[in-house]
Amino acid sequence: MRGFEQIRNDFPAARESTYLDIGTRNPLSNTVRTAIETFLDEWQSPDPAKEQWYADAEETREMMAELVNASADEVAFTLNTSNGLSAVASSIDWSSRDNVIVAPDVEHPNNLYGWLHLSRQGVDVRIAEAKGALVLPGDIERLADTNTRLVAVTSVSNRTGGRMDLKGISRVCKDIGAILAVDAVQSLGAMEFNVDLLDIDMFSAATNKSLLGAYGLGILYCRRDLIDELQPRFLARSSVMQGEDIFSYRIRDSARRFELGNYNFLGIRALRAGLKQIGELEVPNIQAHLLQLSRELTGGLDELGFRVRSSLSEAGMSHLVVFSAPRGVNRTDRDIADHLKRNGVMCKLQSDGIRLSLGVYNNRTDVKETLRLLK
Repeated sequence: MRGFEQIRNDFPAARESTYLDIGTRNPLSNTVRTAIETFLDEWQSPDPAKEQWYADAEETREMMAELVNASADEVAFTLNTSNGLSAVASSIDWSSRDNVIVAPDVEHPNNLYGWLHLSRQGVDVRIAEAKGALVLPGDIERLADTNTRLVAVTSVSNRTGGRMDLKGISRVCKDIGAILAVDAVQSLGAMEFNVDLLDIDMFSAATNKSLLGAYGLGILYCRRDLIDELQPRFLARSSVMQGEDIFSYRIRDSARRFELGNYNFLGIRALRAGLKQIGELEVPNIQAHLLQLSRELTGGLDELGFRVRSSLSEAGMSHLVVFSAPRGVNRTDRDIADHLKRNGVMCKLQSDGIRLSLGVYNNRTDVKETLRLLK
C-alpha cells in the first residue's frame, strides 16, 4: 500500500507546480494515464475485446458503489454531473402544486438551471440563502412545506468550500417526504460520503476531480426504493429489458434505466484506475489528511489578514478554501491570483474570491509555499 508521498510522486503536476486546483480538475496521474494508454492500445487492435470492456464497466460500477456504501444496481454511468441531475429532474411527474428548494449562494450553475427551468411548468422554485459558507438545515426547513417535492443542494460548495450538513438537511426532507438531490462532485474521493449514513436519495457527480478520472464520465446514484418512481424521459437499448420482440420491453428496475447507448469505456477505465488509487489510501485517511492541510492553510490565511470566506468550523470545513484580499490593501483578488500563478501555485479566481483546493498529492510543503508567497 502506498502512502501520500508515494502517491504524490505519481502526479507530475504536483512535482512541477504547487497544484491547488482539483476543484476545477484533477491533474492526471501516471497510473491513470497508463490505464488510458492501455485502453487505446486495445482499441487500436483489429478485434477489440468489447466484452472485456463491459466487464470492466461492471467492476467499476461495483467499486463506485462500494466507495459510497451503495448497491451496484443503484449506480448508473452518465456523461457528467449536470447530465445525471437532469436525468432525475426530467423523470419526475411535476405538477403546479409542487415546489423545489435551491441555494444559489453555494451552488454551481449545473445544480441550478435544471431546477430553475421547472418554473416554466408552474413549479414554485424557492431560494434558500446561505449563512456565510453554508446552507443550514434550518434555512431549508423555513422554506419547506408538504408541497416541497425536492431539495437540491451541493455536498461541498465549489464557491465557498463549505461542507453541508447533508444528514440534517435529509431529516428535513424526510419529515415532509421530499427528495434530497445532491451535487457530490466536489466530495467523492476527498470527503467521506456514505449514502446510508447521510440518508440521501440521489447524487450526481463527474469523475474528473477527486475521483482522479477523466472528463466525459459521470456517476448517478439513486436510492433503490426511489428508482421505480422515476420514469426516464429518454430510453435506449441499455435502459430496458427486451422481451420476445422489440415491442415487448420493460424499463430496467435499476439505476441503469438512466443509461443511454454505449458507455464511455475510456472514461470508465480511467475511473477504475483512480478508484484503485483512492482505495490504496482509503477515504477516511484522505479526508483526515486534507482537512489537516485545510486547517493549516485557513489558519495561515487568517493570520496574514486575508478574508477567509470558507467555513472555519470543523464540521463545515472541506478541502476547498476560499479567501479574498485583506481590507485596506491596494491589491485585488486578481492581482493575488496572478501572483500565485506566476510563482507556480495553480488556483482558481472566482467572482467572490480565490479558491485553493487540495488533493491527495498535496502536502505541508505546498501549504507553506503558498502562505510564503501570500505573505
